[in-house]
Amino acid sequence: MSAPLVIHDAFRFPGGGERVATHVAKRFGARIVTSHMEHSAFPAGYFDGLDITDLDALRRSPIKARLSRTLTLGNAFAHMPQTSAPWTLFSGTICPLAHARVDGRRILYCHTPPRMLYDLHEATLAALPPWQRPWLRLVTRIFRSAYERAMAEMDVVIANSATVQERLRRYLGIESEIIHPPCPTQSFRFIAQDGFYLSCARLDPLKRVDVIVRAFASMPERRLVVTSGGPQLPALKALAQGAPNIEFTGFVGERRLQELVGSCIAAIYIPRDEDFGMSPVECMAAGKPVIGVNEGGLRETVVHGKTGLLLPPSPAPDDVVRAVDALAPAQALAMRDSCERRASRFSTAAFDERLHVLTAAHAR
Repeated sequence: MSAPLVIHDAFRFPGGGERVATHVAKRFGARIVTSHMEHSAFPAGYFDGLDITDLDALRRSPIKARLSRTLTLGNAFAHMPQTSAPWTLFSGTICPLAHARVDGRRILYCHTPPRMLYDLHEATLAALPPWQRPWLRLVTRIFRSAYERAMAEMDVVIANSATVQERLRRYLGIESEIIHPPCPTQSFRFIAQDGFYLSCARLDPLKRVDVIVRAFASMPERRLVVTSGGPQLPALKALAQGAPNIEFTGFVGERRLQELVGSCIAAIYIPRDEDFGMSPVECMAAGKPVIGVNEGGLRETVVHGKTGLLLPPSPAPDDVVRAVDALAPAQALAMRDSCERRASRFSTAAFDERLHVLTAAHAR
């Protein structure tokens, strides 16, 4: 029997979607097909033992100069070689366009419906210069039609959280099952309290790391370590200029990340309406409480007052300051046991068990 297949949008940085794709491939012996890989953005050994086909659409596509990145990736998946597998897991928002190129059961693991098409469509338009908006409207109209046709061809749709399940229901009228992402809770452990707070969100506007940086710039007595990378890195470094209590590490390898998580006082993670968010679970697995935000997936992972503190939606720097004051080292340490117990609900073992049952039930 041929091996299962995982189709993932692209490997550009080591995020949650990338972790799901590689975990499923390793656990279930699946092959991976992706549109593009940037090996330099990943720690050494990240792809060891994996069978990956790189469509490399961004370099080879002859229409790159005329089409948006979204449509270029869609072109790659719509024309990928025909293949057969007992089941295929689609991991991403563009890759479902490959639905007609695979034989066998089609399972979508939905991290979120494409937000630029639905809940963030108007905000995305508003952020562009007026002369670019007609082009984006055309692109999104074409992509939305193709995406919704692809969704109708899925045999099973899995949502990674109740937040995503609700988006699927609201915008597409699709019912889904919830399987939380596989968080490597066994890899994180309490080490110490080394006197710093940790931000490990990708440096992207939706993650609101700028709010955290502004808060710590006003608290010179508190240390912040920002351990991630992304397009906002230069701007955030400029924002932190003159604040020696704020340190940027860029992306780090798994071992160094585990050391930072295990040694911080608490983590701060306040993205805008996050789909799920693996980072808070990893921090809780190390016995570290999380200063989060009361929206999106964090409502499913962080228990206010027991495993962290949830700030109001659209938090300001002052909200972060008050939460840090409330979650001083002694208070954070008192939450250790509750954090570790909570994180165990989102382990890789729990994910594997549920996905195995689902794929077995739907195998042809």
